[in-house]
Amino acid sequence: MNATCIAIQMKKLNGEKSEFRLLRHVHKYPGLNFYELGKKLNWVYGKVQATIGRLREKGLVVIKEETINGRNNCFVFESKVSFSDLDQYSLNIMKEYLKDIIEN
Repeated sequence: MNATCIAIQMKKLNGEKSEFRLLRHVHKYPGLNFYELGKKLNWVYGKVQATIGRLREKGLVVIKEETINGRNNCFVFESKVSFSDLDQYSLNIMKEYLKDIIEN
């Protein structure tokens, strides 16, 4: 496997690890907005926003818009997955990663 393939696989794995980490936080701390999740994870706002976007596309989180103190920009998350589902999601990520490494 050449260096480019390895770099692409590592980037994909890092993105999936971020998704898994954020999913666990959403489950553990329901009702946080982007900013609060970023603080808990020590992530910048853009990383939270991008990761939530990917999870939303996959149907793993629900985003609710609420008005708080007259603002309509606070999003609250509810995970659609249980801890056992998260463990399965983690196993699937590793299986895909190892399969890609073996095939390439």
